[in-house]
Formats: sequence, structure tokens, C-alpha cells
Amino acid sequence: MNITFTLTKKESAYKEIASYIQKLIENKTLKKDEKLPSKRALAQSLNVSVNTIMNAYLVLLDAEYIYSIEKKGYFVSDVFKSTIKLNDEIKESKSLIKYDFTTKNIDSTLFPKSIFKRLYTEAINNDTFLNKSPNKGIYNLQLAISKHINQNRGISVLPQQIIIGSGIESLLSLLLPLLNINIFGIENPGYHKVSDIIKNNNKTVKYLDVDKEGVIPNNDVDLIYTTPFNQFPLGIKMSIKRKKELLEFLNNKNKFIIEDDFDAEFRFNTTPSQSLFSLNQQQVIFLSSFSRTISSSLRISYMILPLNLLKKFEEKYYNYSNPVPSIEQYVLADFINNGHYQTHINKLKRIYKQRRKIIEEYFANKDNISIISKDNYLYLLAECKTNFNKPNTIDIDTLAKYDIYKQNSNILLIGYSNINNKELLIALDELYSYVK
Repeated sequence: MNITFTLTKKESAYKEIASYIQKLIENKTLKKDEKLPSKRALAQSLNVSVNTIMNAYLVLLDAEYIYSIEKKGYFVSDVFKSTIKLNDEIKESKSLIKYDFTTKNIDSTLFPKSIFKRLYTEAINNDTFLNKSPNKGIYNLQLAISKHINQNRGISVLPQQIIIGSGIESLLSLLLPLLNINIFGIENPGYHKVSDIIKNNNKTVKYLDVDKEGVIPNNDVDLIYTTPFNQFPLGIKMSIKRKKELLEFLNNKNKFIIEDDFDAEFRFNTTPSQSLFSLNQQQVIFLSSFSRTISSSLRISYMILPLNLLKKFEEKYYNYSNPVPSIEQYVLADFINNGHYQTHINKLKRIYKQRRKIIEEYFANKDNISIISKDNYLYLLAECKTNFNKPNTIDIDTLAKYDIYKQNSNILLIGYSNINNKELLIALDELYSYVK
């Protein structure tokens, strides 16, 4: 079936496309198991980029409105058997949620609203924000990030090596066509949204085990995607021994590593661990994001490319526009350059440390549940000694969500980035009432 309609541009194009296809599925215009147009065909039909269609399909995949078959395409799911709705916005369920123990959001009261308001005003008064952003991003932001990661992570790169993107998804979508490889190694348990992106680019995913030292290398894969600073969700900080093993994996010049610097800003000590990128700047791609530090709605991430891949990027995407609005890039650059970002991080660390201590003390002598890992930075792992049935009043994840084998459904990820100190003890009482 051809899908054609006029975009209203009242919201992001990919959201509007996803919502339109959702309605076609719900009113049964699109039938169960019917094949959707290819990304390229739909992009041409709607006069948008292939990346926009990919993001729309990712939203629908995540909400289980569609499913994908490798090398065949996208197909309509039997949504009438599914309880999951687009963007998880089920009004009945949403109204019941009182406390959010997930790691996906940040307490809105911690957002530095007055500073951002002032910086946006200053940016608007400077007409340069009206200019089109270069495909790699605004140089002011590239330079600000290069200085920050040099001071904060000991990484020295040219500002031009930094690619600004609208979330990790968009950056990976640009990166994958540059890599002439097929088999990607992904941590398990891990952040499997990355797996979906890779599979949607017709690449093969092989899941790699994680032990107490980090991801275990496998020479059968061409690339390893890893979170060495704070492995998600186990919270393991990669050992020096394992880093050396990963560098040995790169002895084959056709191998690559993607280093996702997840939660590196929230280290509790003052000394940053050495990044894999700084150990091999020819075969390691570095990824990081501002969504965990400033706001989950601030869709600004960045990727540092080795010089050989940077040349490929410039040749392939010379005619592309950067997806992040120029004004947001200028504002973020000023936020970093004026010292506000580091001040903000320090404030968050103090508050999160307080919340963490409250949770540890709360469960110290409780029956049926115990803290089993304190290595994570914005959440703690807790094991229920009885079966845990997720209550409607609490949003919380189990370790099984991030495991392809769905094991350890009784191990909870107790996040504390989105529950303020005043509500925390009440929220913990509510949670504990379901594990007694």
C-alpha cells in the first residue's frame, strides 16, 4: 500500500508520520502482516529524508505496532493483541503512575531553567542562529565539547572530528553506512535499542556476554558496541585487563569498537578512567549524550570519528543538513563555555548522592529485598527474594528487560534521577509494599 499525506509540520516529521501510520493500523486500513513501504520509497513519497522514516519506524517498532524481518522489511503487527500503545501513552495507566524509578527521565525541578532562559534570549538577539547549521554541527559547540572532554575525560581531538546529532539513533544511522562490516557485537544484558537500529540497517547482531570485568570480546564479530565506563545495566566499570583485550581485538585493522560513554559525567571519584578512544584513535568511535545530564528531551548527542572515517563522512554527507536546530547548539555551547554545565553536573552529583544514601539506608535491614550492586551511578540493583509483580502505581524496570533471555525478573533497577528527596521515602514505602 502507498502511504501518502501532507505533513502539517506542527510537530517533528517522524512523530507525525508515526502517528499517521498508527491510525492506519488502528482503523485497519493497514492489515495484520501487511508489508509497509521501504524506508527509501516512503521517504520519496513524503519528500523527507530516509533517516526521518527510520526514526518513525523505530517509534512504531518500540510500541509494537510493526515488526521487522531482516532483509525483507517492515510489517504490521496484531496490535489488538498488544497492550502497548504508541509512546507508552495509555491514559488509564499513565494516571495510575505515582512514582518513577526508571532511569529514562530526570527530575524536572533540577533543570537550570533561569540560565537556559537567559541563554536563549541572548542567542535570539544574535542573528547567527538563523543561519543553516553545517552537516557536522555548529563549530562553537564542537569546540566547546572538545575542550570539555579534554578537561573531563582526557580526550584530545580536533573540533572537526565531533559530529553533533539528534540522539544516538541518528548518529548510528549516519555511522553504519560508513563501516564496511556486517556482524555487530552487542553487550547482553545491555541497551538493546542499539540492536534494533543495527538490525534495521540490515546488519547482523551477535550478543556478547558480560562478566565482572566488562564485555567479553569475540573475534567472530566485526565491531563491538560497549559501555566501558559504566556498563548498562550491570554498572560494571571495565578493567584495565579487559581494555587490553579489546585493544588486541583491534589488531585486525578491519575491526572497530563503538565506545558509548554512558554516565561518565557521574563518576564519584575525581579521576577519569582512560577511554578506549584515547588508546586507539583509528578504530574506536566515541559516543556521548547530554540527555542524562541536562534533560531527556534535549536531543543532542555527539560522536567522535577517527580521521579516516571523518573523511568518508564528509564525502558521503557533504550535502546533508544537521538535524539539531542551530539555536539549541549555540545555547548549549554557551552553557558549557560559561561553566554552567560543570556547575550543573556537580549539583546533580551532590543531590544524587543524597538520594542514593537514602535508598541504601532504607533497604539495609529490610526483609525480602536487598541491594546487590552499588557500582551503578544513577540507580541501584536490588534483588527481590520473593516474586515481584510490577504495580500499576510505580514505573520501574527489572534486569530482564535488558536481557535477550529475559532472565532475572526479580532484580530491580531502582533509579533515583526522577524522584525528588521529599517524595523518595514515600515512594520507597510504596515499592516495598509490593515485595513483602
